[in-house]
Amino acid sequence: MSSTLTRRLSRAVAGVAATSLAAGLLAVAAPASATPASGPSAAVTAEEASPAVTLSRTEFFPNGTAEVTVTGTGFDPALATGTRPPLAGKPSGTYVVLGRFADVWKPSEGGSRGRFDTTRWAVMADDMATIGGAAAGAIELGADGSFSTTFTVDKAAIDAVADSGNYGVYTYAGGGASQPLYETYTPIAFVEPTVTLSESTFSVDGSQEITVTGTGFDPAAGNVGLYAAYGRLPHPWKPSAGVTLAADAFADAAWIQKAQISATGGWSTTLEISKAAADAISDAGEYGVYTIGAHGMTVASYETYSPVTFEQHTAKVKVTAPARKPFGRTVNANVVVTSPGDVTGKVALYDGKRRLGTKAVAKNGKATFRLPSRLGVGRHQLKASFDSTNALVADATSGTRVLSVFKAPTKTKVKVAKKPKRKAKGKLKVTVAGTPKAAGKVKVAVRGKGVKKSFTRKVRSGSAKVTLPRLRKKGTYKVTVVYLGNGTHQKSAKTLKIKVKR
Repeated sequence: MSSTLTRRLSRAVAGVAATSLAAGLLAVAAPASATPASGPSAAVTAEEASPAVTLSRTEFFPNGTAEVTVTGTGFDPALATGTRPPLAGKPSGTYVVLGRFADVWKPSEGGSRGRFDTTRWAVMADDMATIGGAAAGAIELGADGSFSTTFTVDKAAIDAVADSGNYGVYTYAGGGASQPLYETYTPIAFVEPTVTLSESTFSVDGSQEITVTGTGFDPAAGNVGLYAAYGRLPHPWKPSAGVTLAADAFADAAWIQKAQISATGGWSTTLEISKAAADAISDAGEYGVYTIGAHGMTVASYETYSPVTFEQHTAKVKVTAPARKPFGRTVNANVVVTSPGDVTGKVALYDGKRRLGTKAVAKNGKATFRLPSRLGVGRHQLKASFDSTNALVADATSGTRVLSVFKAPTKTKVKVAKKPKRKAKGKLKVTVAGTPKAAGKVKVAVRGKGVKKSFTRKVRSGSAKVTLPRLRKKGTYKVTVVYLGNGTHQKSAKTLKIKVKR
C-alpha cells in the first residue's frame, strides 16, 4: 500500500496509529470506535442491504504469488458516513484488505484487525482523488454498491507481517464510520499437495489398476513435472532429506509432465498395484504410492506418500460334532477350513479355554478329533482356531458348536448268590451295567412277613455284594435294589421276589 494512503488512513481513523513498514503495510494498533455514526448508516438494517464479496479463486499455493480478483456487491454508499477528514460527513466507502486477522476482528464488536498485507479503499469516484487516487490504493465504489480490485496473493508476504490469524479478504467501513453490514470475511486457503487413490486395500495375490489423483501440486515448482510411483521403500525416503532413490526402486511409475498439471495443481494417472511386483524389488519398507520430482529434480513440495495395504485371503473354520452324547462314549469332532487360497497349517480344538488337541490340516482342509470319553456332564462349547502357514491366507477361528454330555445310562441286575433261610442269611450279587463302570451306592429295601428294612452298600467297578438280613419266617419277600446314580451315571433299579422255605 502506498505511503499516501497510509498517511490518509492515519488521519481518517480515530484512535488508530498507522505505521509505514518497509513493505508499505499498515499496522492498526487499535480498532475504530464501535459507536454508530450519525446519518444514513445508523438506520440501516440487515434486511435492507446485504454486502457480499466474491473472489475469482480461494485456493493458492503456499509458494510463489498469484492474482485474485475481488468483487464486492451491495455496499450501498449511503450505509457508511465518514466521521473524520478527508471524508467527514460524506459516504466513506469500505476498506478492502488482504491479510490475516484474529477470530474477533470486527470494529463494531471491538475487535483488533492487527496487521495486513494489502489494502484498498473503495470510495465514490469523485472522492478517489481526495484520498490519493489509484496510486494510493483508491478504487471506485459504484453508486450501486459494487467494486472490483485485484490483489497479489503471497503467503510469505502475509506471514511476514502477521504470524497468526485467519487468511482472507476482509472489508469494513472506512473514514471512521461504523457499519456492521460492511464487515465481511472471505477466507482463502493455501493448499498442500494431496494424493488420492481410487483403492488403497488390495488382495495379496494378483494385481489391480488404480487411479491416482493429485491436487495442490504447484506446476511452477518443478520444471519437468513429477513421478507418481508404486513400490516399497524403507523410511525415511525423501530425496529432499538426502535419500538417493535407485532408478529401479518402483514396481510401476508414471511421469506427470508439467503441462499435464492444471493451473490449480490437479493431475491424474493410473498405476498397477501388485504385492509380488513390489516384493521382487524390495523385501523391506512401506508399500505405497509415492510422488517425487521427475528426472532427478528435488522438489520437496512434490514429495508425498500414500500407503496401501494388502489383505490376506480370509479363511472360514467350521466345527461339526453330535449335539448330544452320553458320558463315557467317544465321538468325533470334525474341523473343516475353507479359503480361496491354499489351506495349509494346523487347527487346535478347544473346549472353552481348554485345548483338546492340535492337528495338521489335510489337503482337503479337514482335521478329525476324537473327543475324550470322559468329557464332563453338561454343555461343552467347542471351537477351533486355524493357524495358517500360507502367507496368503489369514488365521481364523470358528464359531461355537455346543455339545451336551448327559449322564451315562445304567441297568441294575440282581442275582441271588446264596438263598436265605430262616436260620441263615442270604446273599445277593448286584451288577450295575454302564459305560464306564459305575461307582456309588445301591439302596436295598426288604419287605414282607413283618420285615421292613433298608440299607445301602457301596458299588465298586459296577458291582456290589449284599448280605440280606435274617428272614425268620417262611414266605415270599420283596427285595428292591436301587442304584442311586452319581454325577456321571443315571439311576436304575431292580426288584425281585425271594422265597424262604425252611
